[in-house]
Amino acid sequence: MNYPKLKGSIVRAKKMTAAAAALAAVGVMLSACVGGPAGSGGAGGSGAQKECPVEVNEDYTGTVRIGYQSGLPNMHVIMAEGQTESCLPNADVSYIRFDTGADMLQAYAAGSIDLAGIGTPPVSRSLSDPSVTPIEVTWVMGSTDRSEGLVVKDPAIRSVADLEGKNIAVAFASTAHYALLKALEENGLEPGRNVNVINMGADATLAAWGGDEIDATWIWDPVFSEVQSSGHVIMTSGDVAELGYPAYTVLSATDSFVDSNADFLRTYNQLLGDAAQRINDDPAGVAAIIAGEMQMDVEDTQRYLELSSTPLAGEQKDLLSTTVGRTLLDTAVFLQQQGIIDTLAADDVYLNAYSADNLPD
Repeated sequence: MNYPKLKGSIVRAKKMTAAAAALAAVGVMLSACVGGPAGSGGAGGSGAQKECPVEVNEDYTGTVRIGYQSGLPNMHVIMAEGQTESCLPNADVSYIRFDTGADMLQAYAAGSIDLAGIGTPPVSRSLSDPSVTPIEVTWVMGSTDRSEGLVVKDPAIRSVADLEGKNIAVAFASTAHYALLKALEENGLEPGRNVNVINMGADATLAAWGGDEIDATWIWDPVFSEVQSSGHVIMTSGDVAELGYPAYTVLSATDSFVDSNADFLRTYNQLLGDAAQRINDDPAGVAAIIAGEMQMDVEDTQRYLELSSTPLAGEQKDLLSTTVGRTLLDTAVFLQQQGIIDTLAADDVYLNAYSADNLPD
């Protein structure tokens, strides 16, 4: 399959020389093409480096390149507080921002990233397409529930069925794409036959919305909040999950990285677990910390956290061994039905596409 041109901006989680800092500044300016700056200070965060909230791992000395998008609160906490630097002081960790899951699949294929915060549909796609590097799930970060959904412009459109003949923007191979296709199917609409579904990343969607080039979009925050100022929500990803079609954002990795970097993953998973606990206990406090990373104001960030689901460390083993595998298989079947992938792998490829070996005790 053909994927969009690789786009990313890199922020290093290591102390920089003056020259390196100047080059990083150039990378931040270039990041406007994928949705704005990834952040500054430490691991791309907006605040000062904080004390490590878990046991410091001084033994790991490897290089790790992590892909991410806006809307991954656990990861944004780690980045905003510079935790990869304080908790893994001898590692060389960089965060690379992407606009879509398809871009991250391309980066995996190019060997440009080792880990990625990504949606389950791209993971299913990676397991189904021989031309794409297969990846597995190492942590379930959450589900967007009601912080991602279908926004339409015309006040007269009150249901998905009313979108017949309209132009809908969505990032292909994303959780939003999966939810949109399921919603259309449930309402008797078929892309290319009675509705137009256009492949657009978040930035392009916002521009197309402002230019009246599209009638609707299924999108996530921060664009989800922005387009609501001149549109209205008629369905969310939470609604689609209630129909029996959940999708998740997860931390993914190549099999080879998981096999060779267990020490890193144990520490990083502890950080994800700590962040998840804080998000559930104090969404307002976390919102103030990660609003810059989310590219949203504090109030909208708090709303995002409260409308999303963030599983705790104690839930991970069950989610990975049951829910995620079934979701990956069901998603792959649906993507094949839609002609997005050509063939399916064996069921076990999806059901076992996870690693629970490095979860916190």
